This record gives sequence, C-alpha cells and structure tokens, in this order.
Amino acid sequence: MNVFFCVAIHGDAFMQKKSQTKNQHYVPQFYLRSFSEDGHGIRTFNLSSGKVIPHAKLKYQCSKDYFYGEDGTLEKALGGMETAFSLTFKKCLELNPKERISNEDFYLLSMFVAVQYMRTKKMIDVVEQFGKETYGTLAKLCIEINKLNVPLDQVKIETDKDFPRYVLRFGILQQPLLMDLECVVLENETREDFVLSDNPIVFQNPLLEEHVKYNCNGMASRGLQIYFPLSPRRVICFYDYDAYKFAGKNVIGLRSPKDIEQLNRLQFMNAEKNIYLKDDNVACEKHSLFRTTHIDAQLDPVGKYENPLKPNNYLFRISPSSINIGFKLSIFSIKPTMLREAYQGHRDLRKWVRNEKTEFLVREFAQAVDNGLCEDADYAKFREQKVNEILNSIKRSKWMNKLCLNKKT
Repeated sequence: MNVFFCVAIHGDAFMQKKSQTKNQHYVPQFYLRSFSEDGHGIRTFNLSSGKVIPHAKLKYQCSKDYFYGEDGTLEKALGGMETAFSLTFKKCLELNPKERISNEDFYLLSMFVAVQYMRTKKMIDVVEQFGKETYGTLAKLCIEINKLNVPLDQVKIETDKDFPRYVLRFGILQQPLLMDLECVVLENETREDFVLSDNPIVFQNPLLEEHVKYNCNGMASRGLQIYFPLSPRRVICFYDYDAYKFAGKNVIGLRSPKDIEQLNRLQFMNAEKNIYLKDDNVACEKHSLFRTTHIDAQLDPVGKYENPLKPNNYLFRISPSSINIGFKLSIFSIKPTMLREAYQGHRDLRKWVRNEKTEFLVREFAQAVDNGLCEDADYAKFREQKVNEILNSIKRSKWMNKLCLNKKT
C-alpha cells in the first residue's frame, strides 16, 4: 500500500531536457557573498564537528545536485527572482535613517522571505517529515476505521521527486499574508558581527512564545516577527505593528552586545549544518548549544478543539519543537493592550491571526490556483475581483431594500 504525498502544480516544464546547472543553490550565492571576504571563499563553522573552515568554497555551500529538479525550469525562474532580490538588498544596505523602504522594495523583501523560507534543504526535509508522519497516521486511521486487512508495515509513504517545487510554490502563494507587517533595518553598532546560517529566515513570536506549547509562527500569526541578516552589519526585521512598539523607524542602531547575541543565536537555532561568518569575532561554540531540529506530530480529536458535536472527526496538529530562549531585543517592547488581549483567556492563541479576512482570501486564492482558475501571480487581480463582488452585493442589497420600501409606501 503506497501513499504519495504531493501537491498539484501547473505547468508543462517536466518534459524539458536535463538542466546544465547540476549544482543548485537553496541559499543564493549573491546572499552568501555578503559574508565572504573575496567572493569565492567563505568562513564556515560546521555545527557537527565544531570546527571552523577558514575558506570553504562558496559555490559548494547551501547547494545540492538537481535540488529543484533536472529540467532546470525552477532553477532558472529562481535566478530571475534573485536578480531583483539582490538589487533590493543593495538598496537596504545603503539605506540611511531618514529614508524609508519603498513599497516596491518592501514587496520584494516579503517575496524573498516567502521564497527563501520554503526553499532551504532543512525546510524541505521538515515538510517532508510532516507529510510522512501525517499520511502515516492517516493510513493507520483508514485501516482501523475501515477494518482493512493490511499490515501496517506494508504501508509505504513516498514523496514526489519534484517535492521541493511544490513546497516552494506553497510559500509563494502565502506571500500576501506578509504585506500587513512593518519593516525596519537593524544596524549593528557593536564589535561582534552578525552571522548567516544555511536556513537564514527566522520566525519569532515574543508575544506568545512563553504561553503557547506549540509554535505560533505562521505567516498570518498575531505577534509575528521575522529576522534575516543582510550582511555582517545589518539585519532586516518584519514585525506586527499592532503587537510591538519599536524604538525608531527605517534604520535602528543596535548598541547592546546582548541584542547581537540574541540575533545570532536565532541563526544557530535555525541552522541545519553550517554557520557563515565574515570574521572570527563570534563565539560559535557558545551559540551552537541552542539548536532545534525535532518535529512533533500529533493526531487530536477535532471535537476537543473544534466541534464537540462531531467527536469522530480528527485534527492533525504538526509543529516544529522550539527552544524558548526568551528572545527580547532592547529596541522593542510588547504593547500592553495586546498583552491583555492575549492572556485574558477568551481566545485560542494558536489560531490568533492578524487579519482573518486576508487569511481567508489567501486560502481561497490558493484553492483557485489549485483548481486552475487563476495563475500564481494573480493575487492582486483575484483580491480586486472579490472586493468588487462584495461591493456589488452591497449595492444589490441596498437596491432591494429601497425597492421593498417603495412597495410598502
């Protein structure tokens, strides 16, 4: 009995010839070069061995043979996106405190987050494990409910060979959820540099992390913060404006060594194998103690959380385990009104989202794409269509009410 874990994808690229680009990167080379002295080699701290490689070849870092498939279509598409991303990175590195990140660059940064978050080897492995655990539990459940005479050890869970493509596409479809966040550049004014990991996009939630067992770090989650380094001296931060008050806008200076330590620790926690650093002024051994790689998968009765009237339904709750380091920077505070709302006990914090309407619209959009009703890049058009449908519905309702009043008179 085979269960295939795969997602629908559109396009006719699968019949193309084998790509000439065999070594395919899941962290762009332009990004890695920001942490390189000469653009060819990069100082690398290997987490398993605890050793520093002073000049590892950059072109072999964060890469795998045919990681995105052998036809080269996705690799080429990502290359085009990376050109735009690199230009936006350059602008952010040159941004001064009086300048604000433009709307266009904000969009590109949010798209970079969505793409980069889902494209690394660690994330692909995590999602694949999610899928196997979920479908393994489903298979067991189906056998028990239907009383099938199938030994469980004969159930084989496999992933499609183009699985990374599907995961990346999911991230792109979720990108609109990030557009309501604020964005600032954090400037390192201490002696210790920022580091970069092979899984550099880090989601945090200081608002909820101490009070919720499972991560509340979804793209739509209330209290979300996102961090990723641009260079050894600058980090980008996305944050929920309603939840946090930051000590400035545009570019904020970090003078406390503890802030740098906290941000670097996030990279160590999130890494798969390697940490990249431009200089040897970072205490790698100390930070390497903080790591999280384990995945928890649970099958819970939906009736316990969702619908007491249907106790035979099931809810899958799968979440990466996290190490609570008490993440806090000196340049932000949690807004008191949000703290009160979070802990007055009237809501399920796991499902607390910043904008329920946007989340619902994005889910509808993803469904429409899967059904072939629109393309991946048509979210703005899809949203406009839905808004017009609502406005037309309101107009019809007002017209009907007016008609009814006229009939009464």
